[in-house]
Formats: sequence, C-alpha cells, structure tokens
Amino acid sequence: MHLHQSFHMILGTLIASLIRVKTQQLVITMTLLIL
Repeated sequence: MHLHQSFHMILGTLIASLIRVKTQQLVITMTLLIL
C-alpha cells in the first residue's frame, strides 16, 4: 500500500470519528433540551 492511500484512509477514519462525536454531542444536546 502506498503512503498516499494510507494517508487517505487515516484522514477518512479521522473525519468519520469526528462526525460521530459531533452527532453524539448533537443528540445529547437535543435530548437535554427536550427534557
């Protein structure tokens, strides 16, 4: 595997985890607002 490919994979994983964290925060915030 080339360095470029692994860099893209790492970048994709980072972005995916970032989105997941942001989504969790949003869900928690919405839940707190509703309650």
